[in-house]
Amino acid sequence: PEDCTDGNKNSHLCTFKEDLVAFREAGFALANAGDFGIFNTLVHCDMDPCPFDNIAVRGNITIENASIIKKPWMNDHYPIYADIIID
Repeated sequence: PEDCTDGNKNSHLCTFKEDLVAFREAGFALANAGDFGIFNTLVHCDMDPCPFDNIAVRGNITIENASIIKKPWMNDHYPIYADIIID
């Protein structure tokens, strides 16, 4: 969700809202930046928020709950998890 073109930063903006439109339009439900809130998933990030990781489901799968795991020893990404229901 960084504002980049060909790997070069255009700004320090986080473009996740624009990036996730295509997923929503395709009928996906999102664990991050959806009904369960926005989770910063990068340990060190110069943007706020930093929802770099996600879980996307559709069809007969629904998300019941989502969150991240934070531990002091983590140095890259915080894992995101979701409780899902498969109908």
